[in-house]
Amino acid sequence: MHARLPEYDIVLVGAGHTNMHVARMWRMQPVPRARLTLVSPFSRATYSGMLPGTLAGTYQPEDMQIDLWRFAASHDLRLVVAPVIGLDAQRRRILFDDRPPLRYDVLSIGIGSVPAAGEVWRQHAEVLSIKPMATFLERFETQLQRCLERAAQRAEAEDGGWKMDDGPFAATLPRPASDRFGHPPSSILHSQSSTATAAPPRAMCGRRGNDTVPTIAVVGAGAGGTEITFCLDTLLRKRGIDARLVLFDAGDAVLNNYAQRTRRLARQEFDRRGVELCTGRTVTGYAAGQLEFADGDSRTADIVVWATAAAPPRMLKDFDLPRAHDGFLAVRKTLQSTGDERVFVVGDTGTLVDHPPLPKAGVYAVREGPVLWENIRRLLRGEKLDEFDPQKDFLSLLSTGDGRAIAQYKGLAFHNRLMWKWKDHIDRKFMRKYQDYRPMTPEMMAARLAQDRDGRAPTMRCKGCGGKVGAGVLRAALERLQIPPSPIVRRGLDQPDDAAVLDPAAAAAEVLSLDFFQAFLDDPYLVGRVAALNSLSDLWAMGSEPVGAMAMVTLPEGEPRAQAEMLYHILAGGLRELEAAGATLLGGHTTEAAELTVGYTVLGKLNGREPTTKAGLNPGDRLILTKPLGTGALLAAHGEAKCRAQWMDVMLAEMLHSNAAAAQAARELNASGVTDVTGFGLAGHLFEMLDASRVSARLSLEALPLYEGFAELAAAGVESTLAPANRELADRLTVENPSLRRDPRYAALFDPQTSGGMLIAVGADEADEALDRFRAAGARCAQLIGEVTSPAVEPRLEIGK
Repeated sequence: MHARLPEYDIVLVGAGHTNMHVARMWRMQPVPRARLTLVSPFSRATYSGMLPGTLAGTYQPEDMQIDLWRFAASHDLRLVVAPVIGLDAQRRRILFDDRPPLRYDVLSIGIGSVPAAGEVWRQHAEVLSIKPMATFLERFETQLQRCLERAAQRAEAEDGGWKMDDGPFAATLPRPASDRFGHPPSSILHSQSSTATAAPPRAMCGRRGNDTVPTIAVVGAGAGGTEITFCLDTLLRKRGIDARLVLFDAGDAVLNNYAQRTRRLARQEFDRRGVELCTGRTVTGYAAGQLEFADGDSRTADIVVWATAAAPPRMLKDFDLPRAHDGFLAVRKTLQSTGDERVFVVGDTGTLVDHPPLPKAGVYAVREGPVLWENIRRLLRGEKLDEFDPQKDFLSLLSTGDGRAIAQYKGLAFHNRLMWKWKDHIDRKFMRKYQDYRPMTPEMMAARLAQDRDGRAPTMRCKGCGGKVGAGVLRAALERLQIPPSPIVRRGLDQPDDAAVLDPAAAAAEVLSLDFFQAFLDDPYLVGRVAALNSLSDLWAMGSEPVGAMAMVTLPEGEPRAQAEMLYHILAGGLRELEAAGATLLGGHTTEAAELTVGYTVLGKLNGREPTTKAGLNPGDRLILTKPLGTGALLAAHGEAKCRAQWMDVMLAEMLHSNAAAAQAARELNASGVTDVTGFGLAGHLFEMLDASRVSARLSLEALPLYEGFAELAAAGVESTLAPANRELADRLTVENPSLRRDPRYAALFDPQTSGGMLIAVGADEADEALDRFRAAGARCAQLIGEVTSPAVEPRLEIGK
């Protein structure tokens, strides 16, 4: 039975509370004949309720994060990690800056809100908006380190160094490590549990009262700003950092919309800790380290945390939908946009137009989840939709970062340890529902496939040429592509015929290669990009210049509209990489099959030069690998919902990195041999070079660059289905020590690579220069991994530590 493409595309933009409820329910009861897609600018979603506690050190960063790659894999939904820039509601298209529009039949927008007065916090690195929360901790840590370095320099200039009264504190601080994807380093986040109710004094760095003590200001004394301030205070005390902590608000009190007793409890706690409160101060700007106020006054602030009231994200102005009086999208009680019944707007992003104003609070987003889930299904069934009836009051729990919390409910307020335990229980229970990454069982998948058929008998599809995709599908996809003309083509896709006709007078295509694979992600655009790069690497390895390509695509069975949409995204991805390489799409062939398969026949020219081959290796040559190893295991783990988001992010970035610049550098260095490392793994492709050159070689396992996560997966026995076949070469290996066979890097020798790096042999005297050239060309992970040892009739590969 063929897998079928969906008849309906349900798309969730934003991984907030409401949309994630729908995503979680999808695993239990998916909508028949539909596909669910989650669009997020980040691969990890942050639960706002645990951000202050993580800042205080009560939680680890992973405690407050939902790994969206693992979640998507375990819930059978598609994930698109890309920022949305607009919406074309008339054509039902979600717009992106760096990829083709995404079509939907039903859409839910839940992108949240941003702090007000964005013109202030967007223009200064020292002013840190608490949104996006996924990057707040890393941004704060970076600015804190810079702030303390500046304070140290001021103190040294005045006193000749820091004056330490309590506890050690280094004036020279290391910059925080970054995971490259906007997530907090571990240096400020630890597992210590805050239980003390007393506020220990901060270590004194310099003298409080002079300008050597940094000032950290929080602007906005609502629930978010109040919690952040409490937990910042805890963080500073734990790290022994003396700093002035000041909370500003334009209103006349902290927690202005809360009950009087709640405000009093918060104010008392701030007084106890020595946190300065400045109410009735409207901040209008920030310049040269000074907060500027509406009354013309100013105040020094080394770091500003911006936590003001909710305002609409700027991108909403590019959403083709009506907006309410407050600038957010206008919605009915059914959570539908007032301008389009197929678009739902949830959480902070929407404002109910037929209901008294509601605060922008996460509790409403959580309560909207079941209503949205039910209404999406009812809309597709043509039934009457439910209405959202917001509750009049709700429990509010604010962490004070010291093992206690302030609670308010129906006018009552408490501040004690029990309230914190209650909040902690609620938050952890909430996160457990979304951190369940167990793969779907075969029975669940079979039931889902049967449900997609919705009782219909499977269609018997024709084979042979009868299995081709319809002409209308192909035409619909090609019409949306802007395929540039090629100087070497006399007749191509601009005048479709039985074959492309090249102009031999313009350029002769001397190099020809073919590569294709089954899709490894449910994202045809990314798959199309990787497929093109994977195929082009064969040309680059030969030292040729790409001039054109013919696509080969097998599409799953489905409605023509769905097939055309998938084909368009595949070809758009491939065309992007072809154009970047100086080539274009000349034609191709499509057919139906059980799974999406993509590949390209690529043509290249040598421009009068001799090709770079695998057969030129000489004893003494050094072997350099330009990309890490491990895509086979990581992609296998992704299929089992075991590949973490940070691993996926790094791997995909490298897979989408072209080998063109590294190959060009290899040619300029007169490399003696070049090949690209793909399905046969490093050992398999290296043996192709050794056999062709009749030499042996030695590799150092410690030198092999690995993708993050590969070692952990290999130790757990996770590997690609092709790895056992690749290991058939193991009898040609001489292993220095039997224990090395248990090293994860040994397993990496046989791991099949998708869009892998180049394996390049250069002379010993050129190795250092070559490494510098490859890294300058973008191959940041390039490593010297071994050397060619001696001539051999039967080449062998020696493996050392």
